Amino acid sequence: PDSTAQTGAAITAGTPASTPVTPLREQDQSSASPSFPSEADLRRQAHAEKTRQYGLSAEQTQAFAPQEHSDPLTGFQARRDREPTLRRALKHASKTGQPGHYVALDIVNLGGLNARLGEPGADKVYKAMAGIVREEMEGMGGTVHLFRHGGDEVSAVVLGVDETMLATTLDRIRARTREYAAENGYSEIPHPKAGKPPGTGVNYGHAPLIQIVHSLLPFES
Repeated sequence: PDSTAQTGAAITAGTPASTPVTPLREQDQSSASPSFPSEADLRRQAHAEKTRQYGLSAEQTQAFAPQEHSDPLTGFQARRDREPTLRRALKHASKTGQPGHYVALDIVNLGGLNARLGEPGADKVYKAMAGIVREEMEGMGGTVHLFRHGGDEVSAVVLGVDETMLATTLDRIRARTREYAAENGYSEIPHPKAGKPPGTGVNYGHAPLIQIVHSLLPFES
């Protein structure tokens, strides 16, 4: 998982999955419409307000709309939006009393996938696993914002989901991604680092927002 998330905060690592494995389904890559808006949502809202103030036409509004750049492979939000989302999420959780968590995930053995399958093949596996992450995380209820940081690291800011539900969902993600790997012949792909087990899947850690925000963003009060 994202190494920066582990500095100064007690992230709870995932335990072996004990929940039933559900079949892999086609993934809807469209984002949910959360009550806690994304940074992109806020930029669009600010742009719409400005265009109303200046009386621009619909065509002009569209022409001057801010360009948004999500990760092209996963559809997750851009890395640059993670920190401002974390700041706002902590304030939101403190104000509303909602539970809030940060989840760090990584695609296991991406180097081995690239070596065995080539970049296009590894990207196919990455996209499928990211789809499982999205489906399970957004299926919890509450609000989930997913980010990709590049390489094998992704993360989520989660609001309105309790610890038990989150842990169960993360166990299910790990079980489903390992099942996907086994069904598609990826479980024995060697790891390029000595002593690391073969195969692929998703590993994770998680912690309450209050711990993570003060670790990643120590200036935030």
